[in-house]
Amino acid sequence: MANLAMYGGGGSAISKLVSSLKSGNVVERARDHGFALVNAVRFSGEGVAVGAILSAVHVKAKTGLDAQGKYPIDAIAAVGANALAVLFPGKPGAADMKNVGACAAAVYGFRKGYDMLSEKQLAGGRSVGGVFGPAQKSKIAGEYHGDGDESHPGSDPNFGEDPLVLAARDL
Repeated sequence: MANLAMYGGGGSAISKLVSSLKSGNVVERARDHGFALVNAVRFSGEGVAVGAILSAVHVKAKTGLDAQGKYPIDAIAAVGANALAVLFPGKPGAADMKNVGACAAAVYGFRKGYDMLSEKQLAGGRSVGGVFGPAQKSKIAGEYHGDGDESHPGSDPNFGEDPLVLAARDL
């Protein structure tokens, strides 16, 4: 234990932890950790919900998350949610709006960062590591583009489909 990190006031980090556990109200500290855990799970759930909603919009909308091909829905949702949090501070739901805004901004940042970096990779003659579904894979690899246009080289609307499922469709 002599080799453990020492900091202000003497004693190792572990001995300070043990001393702090022996003193004070353990129930109160446990309650604080419980609340922190519940909030972490709640905020993570909200993040998953925001991501799921934005992915559904991306898949269902004709131009994905870019409305009319130029208005980023995820960035607009981020600005809107954060504006509500700032306009109504301390109100119920303000913290949730900040979380929704942060999650939507993260989706926007991921999307635009992915676009920029994959373009650089392709321009440098390198392949792109991560792809998302047949439409995205096709866009990068030059295969089926998922847009119904069969004129692209190597287009195959059934790219990645299970051959048994394809055979069953023809019955």
